Amino acid sequence: MEDINHYLKDLPNMDFDEKIIQTSISINTLALLIHRAVDISVEKKLTDILENFTDSKEDRLLSIEEASNFFGVSIVTIHAWKKKGLLKGFKRMGARVYIYESDCIACMKEIKISKK
Repeated sequence: MEDINHYLKDLPNMDFDEKIIQTSISINTLALLIHRAVDISVEKKLTDILENFTDSKEDRLLSIEEASNFFGVSIVTIHAWKKKGLLKGFKRMGARVYIYESDCIACMKEIKISKK
């Protein structure tokens, strides 16, 4: 497998909407670059959310759809995280399921810590 370090050095600062890279790389290298770009994007979003989060006395309940928007993932992913135990605090109201916003923040912090 080829060395991708020379591709990765500019990745965090790259504006993907305006920059076109024309090069010959293997499918595996492209997959690694895409994976790393997604990691960087998610980390930036997590950092932004955590920096702008303000504690409030009232813990909001988020619907599954609101939680998926909060994390920027699909509803299926939210259900998978619930089953795996990543999202622990949820409340049923009839057939609907709600997740405490504070548990979403705790999950983000846990994900960010485990990535380091």
